[in-house]
Amino acid sequence: MNVVIRADSSNIIGTGHVMRCLALAKELEEANTNINFICRESQGNLSKWIKKNGFGVFGIPVSNDERMNLVFEQDFDSCETISIIKKMEKTIDWLIVDHYDIDIGWERILRPYAKNIMVIDDLANRVHDCAVILDQNLFFNMSERYDALVSNDCVRLLGPQYALLRKEFRSSRLRHPRRLASRSGQIMISFGGSDPGNDTLKVLEAVEGLALQNVAIKVVIGGANPNKAEIMKKCAEMDYVKYYFQVDDMSELMEESDLFIGGGGSTVWERCCIGLPGIVIPIAYNQVNPMKELAKAGIIHLYEGEKSVRGYMDEIEFAMSNLTYLNDLAIKGMKIYDGAGTIRVSKCMRRICREYSSTLS
Repeated sequence: MNVVIRADSSNIIGTGHVMRCLALAKELEEANTNINFICRESQGNLSKWIKKNGFGVFGIPVSNDERMNLVFEQDFDSCETISIIKKMEKTIDWLIVDHYDIDIGWERILRPYAKNIMVIDDLANRVHDCAVILDQNLFFNMSERYDALVSNDCVRLLGPQYALLRKEFRSSRLRHPRRLASRSGQIMISFGGSDPGNDTLKVLEAVEGLALQNVAIKVVIGGANPNKAEIMKKCAEMDYVKYYFQVDDMSELMEESDLFIGGGGSTVWERCCIGLPGIVIPIAYNQVNPMKELAKAGIIHLYEGEKSVRGYMDEIEFAMSNLTYLNDLAIKGMKIYDGAGTIRVSKCMRRICREYSSTLS
């Protein structure tokens, strides 16, 4: 198959869209699939990381004025995307779109240039023209969320069983079954690829203020984080803290941890897969409602208070003194997600491709 992925990353929107598409790309790659990404050249983009993972990247130019880049023009973007696809000079079996600013208007313009379109979404707030809609979030009404947004024949891949994680998490789950925690001394802090509110630093200051005994902290920073230098300096001042930047062994770091503190992006599913309980602090509007649903289901501990050092101190103190509660979160998380989402999505894509070919023969 030939697959094109249209997804962006930046200091402003973070890296989640690209990272989950990379996870799917890695799964598809194992079955002899040719994959290329099309991405805006925004500040803090992950194009180098995509190339490091072995995939082609075609850039869409942006303005030197970052304020201008906050406005997404579908007409311009669709024209640029079509131009890039034409230069590939190959039939595109799948165009995968993971972008909150793209809807049916863009998709209808691109439809002649790909056999199938798959949309990855979390918001359910736009109409789409696609063969497949994928939404990995847990909602009580998830089977109905897209009734008015996609056609009746659109395949709906809805729920955590379709969460897109790298194979390493699935392997970790099988290799090292989670044991119930008897302590909470190994803490991981990670707020995704960008952390625009610098909550990583606030949590570090909260841990420092608690003067915890017998703890070891792992701080994981993403490539689009604009506060890297400040966070690195703070970590160096705390002798029980280790600093990690843009890691590719996240599952191993999680295996060694007892408690996670961080944002509500795809990392939530990584933790569920491995069985690592966590305090989740939404750092983007698209994380709020999905995290509320997970909290209702008893899968995460959701912090909705003021994003302050004092507030974080109280939550950390509560979590570390309630191991039974943390273990319960871990068990429920592992039950809801097994790490095989990319396998399920890949199989669906291949089945639809076969059906498409059979209708032509």
